[in-house]
Amino acid sequence: MELANYEYSKMLPLVNGSSALTYGLHRTYGKVMCIAEHKLACKGIFYGDNPFKFVNPVFLAQLTIGSFFTSACYFLLRPMFQPAIVGQLLGGIIAGSSVLGLNETYEELIFPPKSMKLLETMSLFGCMVFLFLVGVRMDMGILKRSGSREWSIGILTYILPLLLSIAVSFLLHNYAHEHTQVDNHTDIKSRDLLFVATFTSMTSFHVISCILHDLKLLNSELGRIAGSSSMISGMLGWISITMIFTIKQHVRGGLGVMTCFKVLISMVVIVILMIFIIRPLLTWMSRQTPEGKHIKESFTIVVFVLLLVCCFLSQLFGQPAFFVPIALGLVVPDGPPLGSTVVDKTDCFVSYVMLPLYFLVTGEHVYVSGLKAGTWFVVLTVILTATLGKFVGTILPCLYYQMPFKDSISLALLLCSLGVVDVQSYTRAEQLGFINNPSFSIMVMTVPVMTGIFSFIVKTIYDPSRRYMRYRRRTIEDTKRHSELRILVCINNQESVPAIINVLEASNPAKESPMGVYVLNLFELVGRATPLFVAHDRTRSKDNGLFCNYNTRPTYTQRIINAFRIFESNTKGIVFVQTYTCIGPYATMHDDICTLAADKCTAFLILPFHKFWSSEGELADSAGQRNMNKQVLAKSPCSVGILVDGGANGKPRSIFESWSSYRIAVIFYGGADDREALIYTYRMADHPNVKLSVIRLVEAKQGTASPVDYCDYSMEGKLDGELINEFKTTTMLGVGCNRVSYFEEAVTDSRDIINMIQSKDDCYDLILTGRRHDNSSQIFKGNTEQIKFPELGSLGDMLASIAFKNMVSVLIVQQHTLTEQLNGDGSIKMLGPSLNMDSSRCSNISSSSINL
Repeated sequence: MELANYEYSKMLPLVNGSSALTYGLHRTYGKVMCIAEHKLACKGIFYGDNPFKFVNPVFLAQLTIGSFFTSACYFLLRPMFQPAIVGQLLGGIIAGSSVLGLNETYEELIFPPKSMKLLETMSLFGCMVFLFLVGVRMDMGILKRSGSREWSIGILTYILPLLLSIAVSFLLHNYAHEHTQVDNHTDIKSRDLLFVATFTSMTSFHVISCILHDLKLLNSELGRIAGSSSMISGMLGWISITMIFTIKQHVRGGLGVMTCFKVLISMVVIVILMIFIIRPLLTWMSRQTPEGKHIKESFTIVVFVLLLVCCFLSQLFGQPAFFVPIALGLVVPDGPPLGSTVVDKTDCFVSYVMLPLYFLVTGEHVYVSGLKAGTWFVVLTVILTATLGKFVGTILPCLYYQMPFKDSISLALLLCSLGVVDVQSYTRAEQLGFINNPSFSIMVMTVPVMTGIFSFIVKTIYDPSRRYMRYRRRTIEDTKRHSELRILVCINNQESVPAIINVLEASNPAKESPMGVYVLNLFELVGRATPLFVAHDRTRSKDNGLFCNYNTRPTYTQRIINAFRIFESNTKGIVFVQTYTCIGPYATMHDDICTLAADKCTAFLILPFHKFWSSEGELADSAGQRNMNKQVLAKSPCSVGILVDGGANGKPRSIFESWSSYRIAVIFYGGADDREALIYTYRMADHPNVKLSVIRLVEAKQGTASPVDYCDYSMEGKLDGELINEFKTTTMLGVGCNRVSYFEEAVTDSRDIINMIQSKDDCYDLILTGRRHDNSSQIFKGNTEQIKFPELGSLGDMLASIAFKNMVSVLIVQQHTLTEQLNGDGSIKMLGPSLNMDSSRCSNISSSSINL
């Protein structure tokens, strides 16, 4: 071997066959591995090369095995409510030395010594990028929004487990020294137990956030408390660990206090540079991007280059590998446009390709087959003591603040969970010699076991919908006609605002029947880990609460808020409007919607349809929003309406469309939902600019256009008939009767219904109907298989198909019931009211909400 620029002195053979080389620089390198240059890239099996004798093919095989096993275990465990970390870490352990690695052939082919340095380097880089994404998602503002309850839980879950586990580690020192010997005849020393106690007492915000996301609890009250508490506890813990790593590393290396001081100073300097130079630069990049547009690719490249530079600096100054990436991630503005773009471009590749390498390396370093019972006992005792400290540190403040007992238990179990950030700290501790391999192996093995058990228990006992499930109906039918009508409106894009305001205006708010409107602006959680619920301050400015900063253009949210506040001001006190913003994943956003509806005692909730016209004139579709709508239909504490906005065929239109005549039709077949829709139009009929038509569908004889000659004597049929008669008497004989019409249409099947609707093309601006009908009826028979959107019902699905063609809005209404259920696949059961002849019909917003 040729050594350029170095003077060879001597070679000392080592026990394992490697060599210790001493160069002219008088520094000894303990282990040197030589790899022949021609053994890097394989020519292929057709040239007689064995791929497993070359570094590059072996690395690709490791990459494939790591991704396969971590992904396979993750998807297999998902039905058991297991977070991703459980499956991924188990996959790494299975592919490592403790399971498949017991086969010598597998171990020699997949993990030859010459490939491990490349594997460990790439896994470290993948972990650093992952930790950078952790920092990008973190919202430090959560510390300001945390109340005394969150601070109490966060501080106690940091102090109590640390004190208890360290005390137990000292008590176990004698037992460990006298009775327990582990691999290579190395005793578990007291310092090992001390560091085991320290590292297992830490709580990571990102770990808790990922588990909440996987369990679909991010938007729940429990999720918000857990997120805030783990942020506080995690910040205290990671500051301590960073100091421990830095000081211990230099003391162990005999470099003295001055060198340690220099490293700490370099960390402070880097943080200052990030706050006062990099942060303003990244903020400027975000502001240069027009609202709703994608950030420039050059800006994204700058962020990635900064990441690489910071990773290099962390190694240059001897800082912990996790410190600089997380610090850089914290200064990147979270959410769109910059934070979300960075996460979108890297998250999938890092999480499912690069990070599995880290789990594979971790699994390869886990050796459990030779561990003795005494070793397990000592280490597990310290770990369980730290877990008990976290549990008690959570329960005590929860009991003091009178949280429900099940919620307290669930919160305590969540904060006891462990994840990838904890494993990274264990790995770093083993590399620096703080803990030995037996301790490391047991600590890693407890992560998937404890997190898996705790997650399953939490998912079993905690139901966020329990807070808003009602045992009495909240419907428009149960709301007195001359009383306040409270409506919750959900908005996911500003293009639907005109249609929603038209519906609210047509609802005819009056002095004797005012209207309370609660507007919830929905944003999908992208590029951040913390959901947010914002209650906007009505007294923000003197101009009727409008956002009136004439130096800057109003943002997307401000334009929507301004539209509804102008609508409120035009009604001269008859309408009260309160606006909110919800940022969260669609999978759990229904919790915020239903909680707000229950808290404000709304009788009606309007949801946007998942298909809508975008600002570019294209028909957009959101699968996440569709699933959200299904969950709201199943769990809503009040009646629900899904608004299909045919819009202006994608053409731009004003927020306020002045109309002298608004044409509304109600298609009535029968049932509770149709009655709810008809009762809603009672209020609309009194509006002087509304023209109302009620179209009742009656079943015709086969082959004729005359209706079936029978009467429906069921309770549902009687209620339908009474309501129709009351409608005729109340609206068609009163003031404005010339604006109200009623007629019946005889139909035989769904094709007749479609033809009837299409014959009235351009006749109406808004069509209302119920969602659930008797699908066994001859009219709807055979149409069930053709339904594209089951959440709209048979009739609603027909209307939605023509809404976008005819530029008409459709409101599909579901009356609140107490027995709504879901199918196994999460879809809505099309139960509906029974129409058979013999049938009979017998708190405050979460404390994490903030004012803006």
